[in-house]
Amino acid sequence: SLITELSELVAKKDPEFILKLALYTRDDLGIRLTANYLLALSSLFPECRKYIQKYFSESIRLPSDWMEVAELYRTLEESSKKYPPLPAALRKV
Repeated sequence: SLITELSELVAKKDPEFILKLALYTRDDLGIRLTANYLLALSSLFPECRKYIQKYFSESIRLPSDWMEVAELYRTLEESSKKYPPLPAALRKV
């Protein structure tokens, strides 16, 4: 999708920006789904993974948020497996 392609370009220039945007979306705009989507999307990009722990605890406030991020990641992951493994960056947090 266009969002994925543009996010990939941003991740190469400023990988932390996507996670900052997720936190802004959650805190200032109050939009949980979009914030969780951006967090899941950022976990696709190796450049962003080192920043996930920094923003995870501020962005994820409910157990349902974490479950939604995991489910969104699985829908984003282009894999033939039924349940693609979560990246280590998400499993650690």
